Amino acid sequence: MAETDFPAELADLRDTLRRITEVIDLEALRAEVADLEQQAADPNLWDNQENAQRVNSQLSHKQAHLDRVDRLGGRIEDVEIMAQMAAEEADEDTRAEAVNELAGIRKALDSLEVVTLMSGEYDERDAVVTIRSGAGEWTRQTSPKCCCGCTPAGPRRENGTSKSWTPPTPKKPD
Repeated sequence: MAETDFPAELADLRDTLRRITEVIDLEALRAEVADLEQQAADPNLWDNQENAQRVNSQLSHKQAHLDRVDRLGGRIEDVEIMAQMAAEEADEDTRAEAVNELAGIRKALDSLEVVTLMSGEYDERDAVVTIRSGAGEWTRQTSPKCCCGCTPAGPRRENGTSKSWTPPTPKKPD
């Protein structure tokens, strides 16, 4: 088993989380959550149901995003303590658990980083993709794949199975 450099891994995780929080602008997000909580507490909120739904939806979304960032920071601190304990007590089980937690944190941070990079003014809207042929068969082979229902969560599923497309194998000339 390769030796894990916990201080370097933790520094990298902290740096990734720091970059994410800079993009998110954590203080502005906290202020937005506080403002939305204040709006949600207004006894007259439900006088306008459309506005009430918008406020509650935004509050839920932003609070979940904030909680996710806060939890990741806590997980990084916890794994640091776990790694220190494993080193002090020469406990391989705790060390293995810390290595697994590092991998889990890395995966969660990578996912959050993608979500953060893809969040912007127009990102809640659908996209239209146009494929134009250039030279060769690329468009003919690719367009069915693009149209078969890929979603941000992966290929569309029908009857519990993934619906995918495999391009046809070009025929060799006789």
